[in-house]
Amino acid sequence: MNFEENTIKPQIYLGDIARHTLLDGMNVLADAVQVTLGPSGRNVVIEHMGKLAPVVTKDGVTVADMIKLPHGGNQAGLEILRHSAKKVSEKVGDGTTTTIVMAREMAMMFSRGLDSYLDFQDILRGGEDTLISILESLKKIRRTDLTTEELTKVGTISANWDASVGQMAAETFESVGVDGTIRIEMGRGIEDELEIINGACWDQGFLSSAFVTDKTENIVEFDNPLILLFDRPLESESEIIPVLEIAKKEGRPLLVIADAIGESVLTVLKMNHLRGQVQCAAIKPPGYGDGRIECLDDLAAMTGAHAFMEIRGEELDSIELSHLGTTKRVRIDEDETLLIEPDSDPEKCNERIGVINLRLLSIESESPSPSSCSAIREGLEDRLTLLAAKYADIKVGAATDTEIRYRLQLFENSRNAIKSAIKEGVLPGGGWALQKACSEVDLNNTTNKSPSYLYGQRTFIDAIQMPLKMIIHNAGYKAEKIELEVDQHKDSWVGFDAKAGSVGNLMEYGVLDPYDLVKTQILTAFSIVHMLIKSDGLIARKTTNKLPDIGFNAKEARSTMEEM
Repeated sequence: MNFEENTIKPQIYLGDIARHTLLDGMNVLADAVQVTLGPSGRNVVIEHMGKLAPVVTKDGVTVADMIKLPHGGNQAGLEILRHSAKKVSEKVGDGTTTTIVMAREMAMMFSRGLDSYLDFQDILRGGEDTLISILESLKKIRRTDLTTEELTKVGTISANWDASVGQMAAETFESVGVDGTIRIEMGRGIEDELEIINGACWDQGFLSSAFVTDKTENIVEFDNPLILLFDRPLESESEIIPVLEIAKKEGRPLLVIADAIGESVLTVLKMNHLRGQVQCAAIKPPGYGDGRIECLDDLAAMTGAHAFMEIRGEELDSIELSHLGTTKRVRIDEDETLLIEPDSDPEKCNERIGVINLRLLSIESESPSPSSCSAIREGLEDRLTLLAAKYADIKVGAATDTEIRYRLQLFENSRNAIKSAIKEGVLPGGGWALQKACSEVDLNNTTNKSPSYLYGQRTFIDAIQMPLKMIIHNAGYKAEKIELEVDQHKDSWVGFDAKAGSVGNLMEYGVLDPYDLVKTQILTAFSIVHMLIKSDGLIARKTTNKLPDIGFNAKEARSTMEEM
């Protein structure tokens, strides 16, 4: 083999060429997905690599996933935009296409400013100050106290206007609350099914398949088990023997929840289980690091158990039946544990929930950085979900594998959007909230502001309104004419419903966007552009003679929308 011929030789791009090369890839992606934007968005036909019929879709995420460019530098720009935009959808359930359109417009205009020898630091400063001003204006517009009907509208929009998905997602939140656990999985029929359970769930499965009680479904299921909570590794057989003796005497299964299980202890548990002496299972508690200690105390409040803590000098040699908790039923698979109707102490649980909520209120001022703030907040929110002890299982139905994968994504988008709306409120949808916020920015105040700064301001304002113009264009109307009509109304909630083709109150029309969605979109778009403007070098493969890899390859053809 000639290794030299098969080695991909990189090309180095510097300065403006690097930036323009990345931007060219972003342009390809944005041009392809922007036609799908809005309720009247157009379809895109995607060719299969085999002999199967082409796929027709107006889902921007699907379109974005199917584009690969022959030029490595262009592909790098495309991937930066695609990856960052998809993170928005993962967080708040929607907004991938809008983020792509917004970021591309901002990147293109900021890049033109650099080509005109404007100062990039001042351009970014102008954009950042305007972003802060826009977010403050959005807070004044948003509404927080939402009815189930209004939440249904939020979920419907995020589910690509599928009202049945939005309605079920909203009703689920009404049953389990914003802190409850909502699991979405494939059903076995063509109808969607919803099961509500009083229970707590976390992402830790059984430590050995030897504990499995149902071989068909590969799960462990116990009724009325005893629960041991231990904050450190269980390494010695002598530690677990007293607990097994209690379980055997009571004739009840034993669930061991510990930071780790040593091989010898795991063997003892497996042998007791397999010989029918004591039904056993072992799992790890929720949480990570120091947060795991707090989670054990949460589980203690939920199950009536006593959490054995090293910091308190507690060992298992003095354990009694009263130290063990219980639950009506426990169900464990390879990845997840569900306690059904645990024997919780409502007073203790509510007390811990109150402490967590107070911690969430103070977290941002105490945290040293946004990233650590996000991690701490996520850990606290996971604890709230656990303590809420509300669990919903949505089984998604469909007639084909392709349809069910598509509808799974719709349900996930709807769930994430509704949760975001409950927590932080909603805004007028379709880009109108940003249009209202932009109108409040004072562009006439030019005192002590450089041309570069003012350019950054104006460009940021124009860019974040581009999705609005694209939605109107895709609906077959002139953006300038519609905006003039809407501007005659002073009400911030009046806008244009592209689906109905009329101007009116967007709350009544059901055209709503979660505040967190809009905030995340503009923050992500500006972050992408910030990275692009500060990039002065690019290393990528050279252009090849291979045709662009467009459409579904053989693997994707087997499940057309597997990653939707």
